Amino acid sequence: MKLLVGIVNYGTANDHYLERVLSDLRSISIDKDIVLFCDRPKDFGSDVEVRIGVPDEGPLYMPLLPRRLFAEKAGQYDVYIGLEDDTPIEERHVRAFVEASNQCDEKTMPGFLRWEHWPDGSVHIDTVHRNFSWDPFSPTRFGDWVFAELTNLQAAVLMFTQKHLDCAMASPHFCDIFSPTRVFQLIERASTQLFEECGLRRVIPVSHIDDFLFPHLANRFHKQRIGLRRALFDAQIKALIETADGKKTPQKLLEPFTALASPTWDKNFDETEEEVFLEPSDGAAREMLWLGASGSDAEHALVKSGHNVTGIPLDSIVSASAESIGVKVTSASWSEAKKELHEKSFDVICVAHMLERLEDPVGLLEWLDRCLTDGGSIVATVPNFDCWWNYPDTSKSMKSQTGFESPWTYNQTGLHFTTPRLVRDWFRDAGFDASIELRLTDGCKRYHWMTLGLAKKQFSREMVIRATSRR
Repeated sequence: MKLLVGIVNYGTANDHYLERVLSDLRSISIDKDIVLFCDRPKDFGSDVEVRIGVPDEGPLYMPLLPRRLFAEKAGQYDVYIGLEDDTPIEERHVRAFVEASNQCDEKTMPGFLRWEHWPDGSVHIDTVHRNFSWDPFSPTRFGDWVFAELTNLQAAVLMFTQKHLDCAMASPHFCDIFSPTRVFQLIERASTQLFEECGLRRVIPVSHIDDFLFPHLANRFHKQRIGLRRALFDAQIKALIETADGKKTPQKLLEPFTALASPTWDKNFDETEEEVFLEPSDGAAREMLWLGASGSDAEHALVKSGHNVTGIPLDSIVSASAESIGVKVTSASWSEAKKELHEKSFDVICVAHMLERLEDPVGLLEWLDRCLTDGGSIVATVPNFDCWWNYPDTSKSMKSQTGFESPWTYNQTGLHFTTPRLVRDWFRDAGFDASIELRLTDGCKRYHWMTLGLAKKQFSREMVIRATSRR
């Protein structure tokens, strides 16, 4: 077996990480050639070929250079590897990839995920975050191998066998420049284009997941709280394998993606404590229902506070994460969850960024009314589309859609464009008295004060609704 490795290195900021990447590559006993693509002369030893130059389109297109190298050298190697300069690989990764590829056809390519060490010492899988999740219907077993699909197609490491390379090269886009898409920015499209335009399908070998995880030496995503904690990730991996073996029924509560061109309004699977506003607790444990449970930080905070939290999960895979932190989960199906909760009642029901995604929010609120104890309340968060700050994302989405007769309707977008008036009408029609708090984000606060508070509605991106039943 012989490997061809292409590494992109721009500037000097990552050179100390690159030293580690090259050291790990040299420790691989398999015959290999290493080519480094740089924007300036560098010397990393006689065993590393350095090619200097930046594509005419700019440095963001440098990830195209390894692909063009692979096309140039097609047929001369067994495995072709494209690396970022801060993501090291080991021999076990290569051998596991080859073995997994033997289970797949030429259009199905095993993929890799990446992890980081956060300052508190915890490990987070940064490829699984925010609105990206596993497809609960995708797990498939082939002998000892179980494969599943993740909606995040971005990858810091790409490996091709010759059959994968032949399939990708059959597309005119393999060596072509790429552009941003609905979900992925330009820098991410260097890898996602292969699966969106070049005929390849990416699967993750979840049964052998440790051989398909790489460290991200830069460890920089903790600042944006990007990444799923390893314990929650492991719970999801177990659920995926159980699904493949028929021990768990695949379910999805709702579609997390809207039909808009911008991903801004897609469902976030990790609501933080700051994103959900609960009234101060008197210290007593409460019975709580969480709609759209996923094992998020907000759910975990409620459990740690001593509340008894029941969750209707977003799907049957993230259900395992919620259960692992102490949430009592139902089925990830509205009809089944309603049956399971038929005789239960709750002091507080949390509905975080869910109402705007449901076809009949009033009908759901009427059912939730029957789930409340006397004096119980609903706490909900929804976007405020009266906010000027929401216009750029929304108007961009609208302009990019074609064939929309009236793009501001739920049937065509999968989203209700919620305003204080619309939300107040929903709760009134469902039999609630509701108060609406407009939430100012940090970036909007100074503009709010400049208008003496007279334009708070126009500067508040979200609304927090607290409602009690009139019955």
